[in-house]
Amino acid sequence: MPLSQPTGNRMLDFVPASEFRHIAPHLSVVTLGQGEFVYRAGETLSVVYFPISCVLSAIATMSDGSSVEVGNVGLEGIGGIQAALAVSRVPSEMLCQVAGQAIAMDALAFTAAVERHVEFRTLALRYAQSLLNLVSQSVACNSLHILSERAARWLLMTRDRVGRDEFKLTQEFLAYMLGSRRSSVTVAAGMLQQAGLIQYRRGAIRILDPIGLEAASCECYRVIFTEFERLFERDAASDPDAA
Repeated sequence: MPLSQPTGNRMLDFVPASEFRHIAPHLSVVTLGQGEFVYRAGETLSVVYFPISCVLSAIATMSDGSSVEVGNVGLEGIGGIQAALAVSRVPSEMLCQVAGQAIAMDALAFTAAVERHVEFRTLALRYAQSLLNLVSQSVACNSLHILSERAARWLLMTRDRVGRDEFKLTQEFLAYMLGSRRSSVTVAAGMLQQAGLIQYRRGAIRILDPIGLEAASCECYRVIFTEFERLFERDAASDPDAA
């Protein structure tokens, strides 16, 4: 039976019902585990994901094996958005950062829907622009801001993308996402916990004070948050040239 709106993914739920009914037969719900790779660099892009309760991370890996997250996708977005640009190969790795469910769609069906449905195409292209802005902001953030600020930004972004205050996450995985040593991340997370902003216990993080955590973050969080919220303004979404 085809899925119906609301699906739990903001992009799909923003698609007009007249277009969604044509897309729905191509959608199915899947479950992704933490650390599971959904894309490997250079492989054929065969599936597009619309996260519901999981978070996907785009990873840049260097020749020496070091890596850092350069962007992430949650319930606000689309994993594999390159398919909207008729790209057939995955440019970088993407793994599941927080376990949960996503809606999967065959990449060829997704590309055809983008070509056929005006509103769906506009949303997809505007999302691609916002994701590019996120990647640019993340690169600047990783270069210019201290680890505690970056950790606070990352935790807030993850909270937005799963739609809840608590999610499972080990400090080892957080260090991997931030491209830092685990010992350094432990100190940064400890500072946030001592300040009463988060609680870390048994591999799970709970955000206790989102406002305080944003104050401890750099300006990058608000820049990224505002950019994505503009996707869901009806007037902006109907105008592909709006910026």
